[in-house]
Amino acid sequence: MSKGELEIKPLPPRGEENSKSFTIRISKESFEKIEVLVKDTGRSRNSLVGLLIDYSLQNYRIVTDD
Repeated sequence: MSKGELEIKPLPPRGEENSKSFTIRISKESFEKIEVLVKDTGRSRNSLVGLLIDYSLQNYRIVTDD
């Protein structure tokens, strides 16, 4: 880079940098609870499910029968 030049790197296409897509099956009751959250918060279903998964991954405990 020459002195005085601004180096700008292109951003990766939206959604491809740190995300993956997959399909899950959930109970009707869980789906309905998520839909209530969508209505109450104005967030997308995808956004809410991502937040719920992130929270769960940071706050779980594995229980064994030992």
